[in-house]
Amino acid sequence: GRYQVGGRPVAFNYNYVADGRTYGLRAGFDPTAEMEHCGRILLYKMLEDSFARGDSEYSFGPGRQAYKDRFATEMRYAYTFRSYARSSVKSRLLQWREQIAENLHSERDLIEMSLVD
Repeated sequence: GRYQVGGRPVAFNYNYVADGRTYGLRAGFDPTAEMEHCGRILLYKMLEDSFARGDSEYSFGPGRQAYKDRFATEMRYAYTFRSYARSSVKSRLLQWREQIAENLHSERDLIEMSLVD
């Protein structure tokens, strides 16, 4: 979705919509537009549109931004799975790095470090 003022885009929100669920991928606004809260207005409109369409869920996607906390009914973690060729040197180094990280950090710490803003 886009929010325009005078034909000029001032905020955007890209989503995946499937099977009654909306997943927020990216959002932003133009701070030079001098439109206070234009991103917030678009967010409200996106939520309104999602639930008017009958979606059962709107997920804000990864990252821990304050605006998400105002709307969230629960927090979910995203997990990443990797596959390495066993014979490569790069594979061995990456596996070694992950083993060290797992020993130094809790699972929650690792999840928080891997979230994308």
